[in-house]
Amino acid sequence: MMSKTNTGIVRFISLLMILGLVFPVESIAQVTKAKDSLIQGSLSNGLRYYIKAIPSETKLHMNLIVKAGAIFQDKNQYEVAHLLEHLSLRESEHFPNGIANSDSLLTAIGNRGIGRDFYAFTGYEEVSYTYNANVENNQSIETGLIWFRDIAGGLKLAPKDIKIEKELIKQENVHKSSGKSVNKSLLFQTIFPCMANKNEYNKKVEAVKISDIKSFYKDYYQPQNLAIRIVGNVDQPEILENKIKLMFGELKSSISKVKLEAYSVINPSGVSKFEVLERLVPLEVDDQKLSINLFYRGETYIDKPLSTQERIDRLKQKIIQELMAEAFQKEMASLREVYNPKFDFLIKSYSNFMNSPSLIWMEIMTDPEDVEYTLERVFDNINMFTSFGVSKEEWDVLKKQKLAMLKKKENASLYYWEKEILNNFLHEELLVDGKEAMIKDWLQKLSYRDFNSQIETYFGKKPKNIMIMVAKGQKKSIDKNYISNLIDNKLKEHKTSNRKNNEISEVLMSDSLKQSLMPKAYTQIQDSTKYNRYRLNNGLEVILVKDSTVKNKVEIHGFSPIGALSLPERDFYAASYAPRLIKHSGIGNFDKFQLEHLTNKYKGLNYYQYINPNETGIKATANSRDVESLMQLIFLSVSKPLKNKAAFDDWKNSIAKSLLDPTYYLRGINFSNHIKDYMKPHDIAFHMGSTFVEQVQNLQFDRILEAYRKLFSQSERFTYIIYGDYDEEIMLKLSQKYLGNLPVIPEKLNEIDIYNEKDSIALKSHEVEFQSLRCSDNIMFSMISFSEPKPFSWKENLKVQFLGNILLEKTFALRFDKDFALYDLIGGGFYDDVLHRYKLMTKMDCTQEEFEQVKEATGIIFKDLRSGKIENHLYTKVYQEIEKRISLASESPQSLNDIYKYYSKNYHQEFPKKAEKLEFLQSLTIDEIKSFAEDFLKEEHLFKFIMY
Repeated sequence: MMSKTNTGIVRFISLLMILGLVFPVESIAQVTKAKDSLIQGSLSNGLRYYIKAIPSETKLHMNLIVKAGAIFQDKNQYEVAHLLEHLSLRESEHFPNGIANSDSLLTAIGNRGIGRDFYAFTGYEEVSYTYNANVENNQSIETGLIWFRDIAGGLKLAPKDIKIEKELIKQENVHKSSGKSVNKSLLFQTIFPCMANKNEYNKKVEAVKISDIKSFYKDYYQPQNLAIRIVGNVDQPEILENKIKLMFGELKSSISKVKLEAYSVINPSGVSKFEVLERLVPLEVDDQKLSINLFYRGETYIDKPLSTQERIDRLKQKIIQELMAEAFQKEMASLREVYNPKFDFLIKSYSNFMNSPSLIWMEIMTDPEDVEYTLERVFDNINMFTSFGVSKEEWDVLKKQKLAMLKKKENASLYYWEKEILNNFLHEELLVDGKEAMIKDWLQKLSYRDFNSQIETYFGKKPKNIMIMVAKGQKKSIDKNYISNLIDNKLKEHKTSNRKNNEISEVLMSDSLKQSLMPKAYTQIQDSTKYNRYRLNNGLEVILVKDSTVKNKVEIHGFSPIGALSLPERDFYAASYAPRLIKHSGIGNFDKFQLEHLTNKYKGLNYYQYINPNETGIKATANSRDVESLMQLIFLSVSKPLKNKAAFDDWKNSIAKSLLDPTYYLRGINFSNHIKDYMKPHDIAFHMGSTFVEQVQNLQFDRILEAYRKLFSQSERFTYIIYGDYDEEIMLKLSQKYLGNLPVIPEKLNEIDIYNEKDSIALKSHEVEFQSLRCSDNIMFSMISFSEPKPFSWKENLKVQFLGNILLEKTFALRFDKDFALYDLIGGGFYDDVLHRYKLMTKMDCTQEEFEQVKEATGIIFKDLRSGKIENHLYTKVYQEIEKRISLASESPQSLNDIYKYYSKNYHQEFPKKAEKLEFLQSLTIDEIKSFAEDFLKEEHLFKFIMY
């Protein structure tokens, strides 16, 4: 029997067939002679459409963009724009069960489902709905347009769906929100009243009535606020244009209460605004500090641009202010070039923000007693910037980077056109041929003196807004007049002497040090591969892998089978974190800041060191012409790390502060760390989360340096793979000189075979509860089936991935079939490099009320898989996805990572060919997958983890 969803879509498509507006049967992926030009237009109801065919593109991105972002909400419509984004996946006219719950249809048309081929995003100004069509199936494109049509006027907004999605956006807020982000929302709301703050988020969301949601939907989801954007592999764009006219032309437009005043509440007057605010939420670290916020803004646009010249002028001004933001960042960066500073700061810049060409926000964190010192230092730099601007050399670099970025955007045509169309729809930016050439010509002719005059105008005045944020109860302690006068007095100062530039060496190594390094002899080693392999006199092995297809690039990976576990247990964490400290301290005669200045002169030069439980290594890349500098960098980092106690104290302090505003979901990382810590076959050093901070704070400076020396000085145990575009004879000589002189210490450390350790998995409790550091209304839940610790195998990994993808599809059904309010819903199968185990897992956030039901439903999924309940359509869908991924993979020479995995004792992985992978995939019949599931998902290997 055909589902309601499929029936509705078939009827709609049948109507299109009668009118002759359905694509021909031929695949849309076929190369055609479609015009490589943009088709755009407006329907009589105001809806705008853009179709950009890119014949060379394999993807097809479809979007519905709605001018109905967060700034258009009334006070009684808190988060309604975001809520409607979520409700688009629920019940609608042609998708009675919601598009996200139309699995059989999506499988039939080759779409992968929510979060992969369709998703949405809510911004300040717009909500963007994305549908990535399957270019090999015509009905896939039809389905995307039908979904857009339903969003435009066919969402049912059922009370049941609203209740579920309210819970989901509350959980999403827990993921994305921190104390600092809540305080930031108050800061921005004070300047831009059309923005809402995030305090008491859950309470405000619950207070929103269904009538408020429907009112917003009716007012703003009108055709004059809509745009359809289709970019990529479009076959016969003219037919697609007619389809849009047919499907969307019938939408009725009514008088819309478009909140134009949302753009006019930005204090457009030139008067500086100064306020003191108290934090809504205490900071976890440094709550006693003052946050001094300086806002520089371009002049607000009161009217929309009318003429082409006005649009060109605004575009130029936007580019100039983007360049000024970059120059300002570089100028102020010198304030950071000191260990253990008395103040800290961040700078963020925004383009096209709130109808202004730019916004530059500088937040300064300082102790109350250091305010005068801090502001003097900051405004000394600002004065220097406004007085002298940038030098001609600096301006040439800025221009070159901007021109390269413009060229890069043009070459990435899919994303370039998506951005161009969005800016045209939202901000009336020019969308014409020749625009980029005109901008490039103008920018190349713009002099640094003209640019510096713009800097003086923009930064030479008091910031438009100055906001000071303090801890609760501390507002009265702030003397606004005193701080305001400090800033005024500093701005009156004029710089008469040129700025001082710190002299930094142009070379990494002195001539005398280079001359002291005599090339070491080598012997060639017979190797089963085609690569040249050598052993230097210090025992270090070099494998040269020349690949001229990697143009002007060299990659190096050096590694040894000795890691942190080879040291005494007390030094495990000292060793694990040692590379991070050395990077923070410096090498040779250069501290961290000097080294950054020097290496920035070499485009593409990077290096990264690591110490894992059973491996120590270094990864480095450079342009081919800079390969000797890269070798010098490796030599210095291994043999001459800088011993700097001030850098150690600064490093520990910066890691403690990382919890202030983490760039990741702290609670989720902590949950994952708890699970790894519980299942660990040996000690684990974490590099994110609360445990990481705790582990670092307990370290001793001398023990870190000693652990680093011991592990990196075992040069005879290292293998260096040198991969890329280079002359082998020259590279061998450089290896003799620099790698051949790396140190070898007498103390020999033993390799640890982690796979021979007895695994106690069966002795552990199989339902484990963790307590979160902060109380939450949600419960984090994960069900995982682990293998015993074992080496990686590509064949077993493919089977685990196959079963994991089936598990993922079944897990998504909990949200859209069972209607549980689940967020951060993930599932899959993979090899865990930290635990050295394969695992099949699901993880989710759920409400406390639904937790027991969710746990039971998840358990049933695992039980069904173990008993062989795998539907044919799911098996076929997953098989086709994996087959497509393998088929599209390049058959080019092995990457450096492939070669590393072959030579590393931790992997020793063969190089499987594409044909071999496909042949193995063909052997994975549904019965084979069922048998594998029965074996892998044993009760004694299944765990339930819960965090409150």
